[in-house]
Amino acid sequence: MSVGVGSIMAYSAAGLIMVIVRSRKIQPRINVLLLMTFFVTTACFIWIQLANPGWLIINASYALVYIWCDITVEDQRRRELYDEISRKNAELEEIAARLKKTADEAEHANHAKTDFLRRMSHDIRTPLNGIIGLLKIDETHRNDTELIWSNHQKIQLSADHLLSLINDMLQMSKLEDGKVVFAHEPVDLGKLAVEIITIVEQRAAESGISLVYDQQEDELKCRYVYGSPLHLRQLFLNIYSNCIKYNHVGGSVTTNFRFVGFSGNKVTYRWTISDTGIGMSREFVEHIFEPFAQERSDARSVYQGTGLGMAIVKSLVDNMGGTIEIESVVGEGTKFIVKLPFEMAEQQEETTSNSP
Repeated sequence: MSVGVGSIMAYSAAGLIMVIVRSRKIQPRINVLLLMTFFVTTACFIWIQLANPGWLIINASYALVYIWCDITVEDQRRRELYDEISRKNAELEEIAARLKKTADEAEHANHAKTDFLRRMSHDIRTPLNGIIGLLKIDETHRNDTELIWSNHQKIQLSADHLLSLINDMLQMSKLEDGKVVFAHEPVDLGKLAVEIITIVEQRAAESGISLVYDQQEDELKCRYVYGSPLHLRQLFLNIYSNCIKYNHVGGSVTTNFRFVGFSGNKVTYRWTISDTGIGMSREFVEHIFEPFAQERSDARSVYQGTGLGMAIVKSLVDNMGGTIEIESVVGEGTKFIVKLPFEMAEQQEETTSNSP
């Protein structure tokens, strides 16, 4: 047997074995059958070569091998290139969609801030103009003690309102810049609840609104936790402020406190705060956590707010690793559901305060 014939036989046998072993990876599947047919046909040519010496059949076999391999490899490369192009196009479309979404969000935020600044310029001027006007009245009525005292109270209210506007803007700016430092110190949740309710109930009473705090004693599984008491107060005071501000005389605000569960060294609690106020539309609830958002354009004048309260609440909850959900019906009221996880702390010295 000549060297050429032996080489072709070895090539055919090796090719046939390779096709059988890698048959699952060869695409399209028709190529498996064609390759096997090709190598079997080549083996037949070799037997014919043995019966009829000469190099014509061997040379033809070599030519067929080269042509077939070239067609198969090129077809596979074209398919791989097409798949790669398709993947890249899909990635580019996804990137373009994300960029468009980011641009739309940035444009929306810019419009919201521009609109906010336009309206805030009016809201800031209003109390300032009131203060300036009252001071001028006092200058021309220096001997009228009763009038001066009445104007003094009005000036105090205007100054407090102006201060709240500025504080909200500064707080939101710090939260957006990540400059707010959250404390990590032992907190008595029962005592904290008493402090918050004590602050809120006076304002509620002045507005003719009743407060109900529903907490079963066994729900406070772990009284002492680590947290930032300052920001916990701010979070809940903002929610209670909304519940009172957008409520009506004779209305109520109900708080339901429940234990959620333990996870490692953490305990999770849920606060459900419901009011009987004016409520919000479903469309507005979807945007309530956006800075400067208010459902009514006259809300700043009617309810004296900045539209930053809920954005601040959301940022505080996020920084504490919790969640907040809102359910609302126009004309019926709003429900705020806050879940917060806390790292458990060792029991501190007993205090005389009890949870509400």
